[in-house]
Amino acid sequence: MPTGSTETGRWIAVNLPADARLLTIGPSMANVIQYYSGRSCDALSVSPNPLHRNPTYQPIINADAELKAANYEYIVWDAYSARRSPHFAARANQLAHRFGGHVVHVQRGDIDGKSNQPLIVIYEVHP
Repeated sequence: MPTGSTETGRWIAVNLPADARLLTIGPSMANVIQYYSGRSCDALSVSPNPLHRNPTYQPIINADAELKAANYEYIVWDAYSARRSPHFAARANQLAHRFGGHVVHVQRGDIDGKSNQPLIVIYEVHP
C-alpha cells in the first residue's frame, strides 16, 4: 500500500462530498481511496484493451471529455504511481492544470531519503 494512502483515504471520507468522484494515476491508489473513503475512483493508467487489464477496472477513454462533463471533481497525484507510470503522472498534472485544479490536500512523508515530501496531492478541478 502506498505510504500515506490510508490517511488520505480517511481525509477524503471526512472532507469531500459523499458523491465526489476522483481520478487517480493508477488503480492501486484508486482501490485504497475507495476502501477508506467510500468514494468512486477511476485510474488514468487502466488500458482500454480488455486483454491488457484486470476486468474489474474500467478505463477512462477520454479524460478531457470526462472532466469537461464534470464526471470527476478531483484528481489525485501520488508519488508511488508517478514512479511506476511517469507518462500518466504527467497526464494527471496536465489535466489538473488544464481544468483549473487547486490543491485541497497534501499528504507528506519521507521518500527517497528526503523528509516532508509530497506523497499524495489532491486537486479540485472544474470544467
